[in-house]
Amino acid sequence: MSRSSFADRFRQRTGLTPMEYVTRWRLFRIRAEVMQTDRPINIIAEECGWRSRTSCKSFKDLFGMSLRDARAAVSEYAA
Repeated sequence: MSRSSFADRFRQRTGLTPMEYVTRWRLFRIRAEVMQTDRPINIIAEECGWRSRTSCKSFKDLFGMSLRDARAAVSEYAA
């Protein structure tokens, strides 16, 4: 199967391009780790494949809050 055929089929089934899917998957992994641990955010992001500031914007676009706000929300809820 060619790359374009794969991409077309993938999009038909998921509604996302393969790269959009991978991006979202990484962001959900980052969010889970940030909310469940107290490890540094930059270490978590790097381990999940992010090495740039664009991940912060992508995270905020998807979840409506920054990584720090997500961690703070968990801390406030737990208190």
